Parts: sequence; structure tokens; C-alpha cells
Amino acid sequence: MTKQEEPSFGKSANAPPSFFARVPTRATWDVRRPGKRNKGKGLSFGDYHILSILCSYANNQGFTWPNAATIAELTGVDRQNVTRALGRAEKLGYIEKVSRFRSHPKWRHVMGTVWRIVYDNRLDQEELIDSMNIEDPAPVMEEDLPTVSEPDTGKQTSEDEEERLAEAVVVARWYSRAAEEATGELRLVNPRAVELAKECLTDRGLTKEQMITRAEAVLADCRKQRRSTPPHLGFLLI
Repeated sequence: MTKQEEPSFGKSANAPPSFFARVPTRATWDVRRPGKRNKGKGLSFGDYHILSILCSYANNQGFTWPNAATIAELTGVDRQNVTRALGRAEKLGYIEKVSRFRSHPKWRHVMGTVWRIVYDNRLDQEELIDSMNIEDPAPVMEEDLPTVSEPDTGKQTSEDEEERLAEAVVVARWYSRAAEEATGELRLVNPRAVELAKECLTDRGLTKEQMITRAEAVLADCRKQRRSTPPHLGFLLI
């Protein structure tokens, strides 16, 4: 890749989901190595490859949720073998299951399995989730997002406020898609993201087009500098 070329991410670009994969050191250290004196007590190289793919989708706290079909396609093995490999990784303590079929409120938007990559087993899962909530408050289902027909704190919302709220939802959804295209990171459309987008429209008087133009410049810079993208449009308020 030349300096002029910008990296691409995601399946649509036939590219990795992120710049790097953080794999637990213990998993790397334990890999079984045939022919070596220290053969290891962990995963085979094939299973380790599957774990590495899983890790490439992880967020800052180590939570990740690509489905088995995606991993199978990327590794060239069938889904059953992916499931077995992840089960072995879980048994060895490299990963742990957090949510399945929307069982955890943080991941009600994820139908499949959410894993935690265990970088440090001294850290509590719920504490990590709390840490993530500070950076990105818990997402809600599409039907839970505020709509123009809902009252705000029991008062009748004015037509102008309704229009701003509708615009805020639209631009927050745009930012989520644009951030993922820029660096492969997941940026959630949650109540805080919508509220901050609305503040940009009301308190700062920005138009939707101005917000998108400024956000595009920031996302382009993040991509060029290989930096993490802001979790929401709140940076426009600074």
C-alpha cells in the first residue's frame, strides 16, 4: 500500500475489519507446536487462526461478535469446526461467552453470540461493560429509539423539536455507517448518540449537511492517521 492509498475495511471491500487483532499473549504462548520440545498446551495452529480472526473484530474492551459463518468464510473451514474451535478456546479460558440470542441487555441488537476476549482474567466482565458504557452507552433496539411521535419528558414536543429529533436520528445513523467504513470500528446509534447529534443541531445551530461535512473530515483524518474514531458526534460540540 502506497502512502497515497487509504486503507479499506469490511467485507464489502474484501478487507480486514480493523487495523490489528489483539490476541491474548497466553493463547499465543500456549499454541501447540509439533516437533518442538515445548509443544504447548493450548490451541492448534488452525484453532489459533480462528481465535485471531475473532480477535480482529474486538472492540477496546475485548468484546466481539462476528458470526460463525463469517469466520468460516475467512478461515476456509466449515461452521461446525469454527464452533468447536471457539469452544476449545473458551475451555482454555482465552474467551468467554457474554451474550447469546440477545440474552444480555448491552447486546440486544446482536442475535448471535457475543464473546469477551480474556486479556486479563482479573478484570470483571461487568466492570468492562461499565467501562464500555462510559465510552459508548448501551445500545437500544431500533424500536426503542426516540420517534417524532413520542412526547419528551411528558410534554408535547413542538414541531421544530420533532424535526430536529428526526434529523438527529438520521445523522447519527449516517455517522455509525461512515465510521465503520472509515476504520472498521463499530459506532452505535444509541440514545446518547442521538441526543448529542440533536444538540449539534439545536445548541450549535449546525445543519445536517454541515455536521456531515465536518465529520467526514475528522473520519478521513482518523483513517489517514490510523486513529480510533470518536464514539459519536459529540466532538462537534467541542
